[in-house]
Amino acid sequence: MKNCIHLLVAMMISVNGFAQVSINSEGLPPDNSAMLDIRSTSKGMLVPRMTIAQRNAISLPATGLLVYCTDSKQYHYNKGTIEAPNWIQLSSQWLSSGNNTYFSSGNVGIGISDPMQALHVNGKILAEYGASTIASYRFGDGSENTGFSSSFVNSISFVNNGVQSANIDGSGRMIIGTGTPVSSAQLEVQSTARGFLPPRMTKTQRDAISSPATGLMIYNTTTGEVNVFNGTFWSNIDGTAADTWRCGQLFKDTRDGKSYSTVQIGTQCWFAENLNVGSRIPGSQDQVSNTTMEKYCMDDLESNCTQYGGLYQWGELMQYATTEGARGLCPNGWHIPTDAEFALLATSLGTASVAGGLMKEAGTTHWTTPNTDATNSSGFTGLPSGTRSSAGTFMFHYSFGYFWSSSKNDASSTWHSKLSYNNATLGWSLNLNDVGCSCRCIKN
Repeated sequence: MKNCIHLLVAMMISVNGFAQVSINSEGLPPDNSAMLDIRSTSKGMLVPRMTIAQRNAISLPATGLLVYCTDSKQYHYNKGTIEAPNWIQLSSQWLSSGNNTYFSSGNVGIGISDPMQALHVNGKILAEYGASTIASYRFGDGSENTGFSSSFVNSISFVNNGVQSANIDGSGRMIIGTGTPVSSAQLEVQSTARGFLPPRMTKTQRDAISSPATGLMIYNTTTGEVNVFNGTFWSNIDGTAADTWRCGQLFKDTRDGKSYSTVQIGTQCWFAENLNVGSRIPGSQDQVSNTTMEKYCMDDLESNCTQYGGLYQWGELMQYATTEGARGLCPNGWHIPTDAEFALLATSLGTASVAGGLMKEAGTTHWTTPNTDATNSSGFTGLPSGTRSSAGTFMFHYSFGYFWSSSKNDASSTWHSKLSYNNATLGWSLNLNDVGCSCRCIKN
């Protein structure tokens, strides 16, 4: 029997002169590159099997020592030294212990030795872009309860110091704020202190949008309106055509490109700025009927026209017409207000005794102190543009604002309205036609 055993071993194990070992049933020599060559087409190799705890109990494990851990069901080998083992799982590059990265029961832990989830990270997660040393993406800032969380089923929340700032649910609905979005909203924005700001662009930029989707929203900086594409054309938020001008929007004078603020007061639409059209001439000269629109600027400074508008003799302003309500120098679609239209303005604001205060720009940036009862609650924004006298001198700048009407009294005088620094009244009086006063155009 002993001889039979020796014969069997001789058949299965072949040892050459270099101490290479071959184990096979054919008696073949080992491969030249192998110290141990095991061959079989029906059986495998079984290395020592043990738990991770038993593996860790191996005293002074050699570098490269191989075992099979039954609790992780993986092969492990010692990548470290005898004195400092570093067990590596063959199917992964995760450390099963040590160096701050751990593998336990199918879970990976970074910074935690007993991970409770498939990936459990205790610490910051930082991604850098290329060689940059500045984080391009960060989960949390290191504060407790800051970063991402999943406080609701099938959702993800953005949390800052324990307070949710946004949430996306499992169907892709999003809320900016706390809680979950209402069922009828794909996007809900919560705030009692801030608004929603859609993309802002000019009319030209809006019209350059290729194939706008029905319901697409923008803020039109040209008209000062929110526009919505209704599938056929752009409309204002109230459904009117987007490019239809409305009182309260800027009005552009196509003659010189200047834009004027406008304001609705009662049933009337007014310029909220003084007319400023024409070429400046010195106050010492009279304006004459010619092909040039002429204006005066207080103290002969163009900058004063920019701030306070132009001053006009009545004939030049009317373009030498005498019909009440004439267009004069106002843009097309506008006219010089009649005395009755000024009276209706005062009635819309209560009475003439208080209307002036409601029409004057508040404060003393442009008005002389005390600028009595000025609130500009009407939006008229009356300014103290002063006047150019019949003698060609400039007067009453910062104290009074005079506005021509188109209602003449006689061949040499016309009614005008007045705002004063020292009272709240909208006044009326006559002025000589060769005096230079301001103009507020009114919509036809």
